[in-house]
Amino acid sequence: MPSRLGAPRECDAHQAAFLDRLRRLIPDLAGDADREDGFAGKALDRLRGIGALEAALPPDHGGLDLGADRQGAPAWAFMRLLGEASVALARLTEGHVNALRLICRYGAADRIEAAAQAAAQGELHAIWVTDGEHPLAVRDGRLSGGKAFCSGAGQVGHALVTAVDESGLTRMFVVNVAGVPARRPRRMTGVRGAATADVSLDGIEANAPLGEAGDYLRQPEFSAGAWRGSAIASGALDALVGETIAALIARDRHRAPHQAARIGRLLIARDTARLWSARAADAADGSDAGEVVATVNLARIAVEQACLEAIVLVQRGIGLAAFAEGARIERLLRDLATYLRQPAPDETLHEAALWFADHAQASARC
Repeated sequence: MPSRLGAPRECDAHQAAFLDRLRRLIPDLAGDADREDGFAGKALDRLRGIGALEAALPPDHGGLDLGADRQGAPAWAFMRLLGEASVALARLTEGHVNALRLICRYGAADRIEAAAQAAAQGELHAIWVTDGEHPLAVRDGRLSGGKAFCSGAGQVGHALVTAVDESGLTRMFVVNVAGVPARRPRRMTGVRGAATADVSLDGIEANAPLGEAGDYLRQPEFSAGAWRGSAIASGALDALVGETIAALIARDRHRAPHQAARIGRLLIARDTARLWSARAADAADGSDAGEVVATVNLARIAVEQACLEAIVLVQRGIGLAAFAEGARIERLLRDLATYLRQPAPDETLHEAALWFADHAQASARC
């Protein structure tokens, strides 16, 4: 990271040992997580085995604090390694981390302790905030409606959801969804192992809201969290570039001038994504809310562009073999293409560009 961005927080010994265990698991996780049946259960069990589900918790609740934006480099490495192993598994784990992060930020002590105990016992949390056909509402302590594109549907113990209360205000609730079935499974092209589906939450108990009305969309936390998705995409791009170079070497095509040029461009794209995602993670805990949001959003688009360029380079360099179902390159291509479809990319770039254009001093640091 450039020195002008500030020194990112380094890993402590416990974080470093955990990240090393996760790094050594990557080959096994990569093979377990692409599931036609919709859930990467075996891969998730491997993560449970190294304590990944409680790693996001604060140390006083038995965790490694890897869900906190202030952690910078260690939390960035956590997300990147997950993306390198499996985008589907990363999507499930990032939702779990984000849910625990919000519970720890806005929850009372007893709620934090309950979530910590559940995570320590291997329970997966999720964050489901995309409204379905019937937007979620809460009346008399019960939910009505549902959520769409829910990761971990049918596999999650508790979900953090947003719902409109009797006053018309949007509130967060942490609800028990154990045993709640997927109403309509989404057969996605990529990220298959994330068990994505629409879920009906009619009748689910939701008595105590988490935090205050509007907390979920509060800035800069709402936009700043996008750095985790950028780190995951960067990790997946690392894996894709490595697999592609290895495939070209195995076919003795890496010395061909056009292929060597593609390798060079892939390495540039890989490091572009690395640097921007690291910058976003480092910026997420900044003191200027506007600069935090603009930096993370600019990083999100930079990483997306690097990944999209790499996808085309890989397809052209590998040819039809890149579309052979079951090969790791094919899975990485479709997982990345699916995962990159985050909301409102044009608006994100527009708003980030305008902020930096209007703030000359910050723009000079950009």
